[in-house]
Amino acid sequence: MSNSNNFLNYFNKIYKFLAQSANTTTKESFVSLVKGLSKAGNWKVKNYKDDLIQFAYLRNAIVHQSTGDIIAEPNDEIVKKISDVHILLTNPPRIDSLGLDKVLTLGIDDSVMDAVKVMYENSYSQVPVYNDEKFMDLLTSNTITRYLGSEADKDEEFILLANSKVEDVLEYREEAFKYKFLSRNDSLLDVIEIFEEGEKSGERLEAILVTQNAKVTDSLLKIITVWDLPEIYNRISK
Repeated sequence: MSNSNNFLNYFNKIYKFLAQSANTTTKESFVSLVKGLSKAGNWKVKNYKDDLIQFAYLRNAIVHQSTGDIIAEPNDEIVKKISDVHILLTNPPRIDSLGLDKVLTLGIDDSVMDAVKVMYENSYSQVPVYNDEKFMDLLTSNTITRYLGSEADKDEEFILLANSKVEDVLEYREEAFKYKFLSRNDSLLDVIEIFEEGEKSGERLEAILVTQNAKVTDSLLKIITVWDLPEIYNRISK
């Protein structure tokens, strides 16, 4: 199949995706759909808006407007680009493509000393805390620091970490600390969207907690933080 036919094939598939996303039965133009969906907040389309509009211009350069004959051939690079965008729009890589790890957790009755040791040995800045099988919160290094600071101000003898429970420390968690649950089947584009929207709204997301069905009652399968974004951006740019 020629490059022009390949390009047009992917272009038509993307057009079908745009029309379905807009839930429209009218014959809107490709560019109109792109702009409309972007304005409506469709993050996937908005993220690739410039590329999509460029594809529309290229399509018009490839096909004669009057006769419909092919009058130009796109190069291999352009065909690969529209193919990649089509995949990212319609079947983006899922979270579980990053690999799912056994997530280390703490209980509310565990000692702060044990928590600090676990975080130090594994270079963790945050660890999920459970009460039996119920998720309670994330214990962060900042929360522990706030707890220690509050205890240091007391006249009584400085409290021993070995005698302090994780549950006590959670009372000093950051009020603005934000996290969100996602399913292992959600896409990496969903991850990027959530982090970026959090930055724009001023409510920075600290972590995404991945479970089977995005439910608090599910077992944790992975924790994604901003430190994972470079790898995620790399995966969706391939």
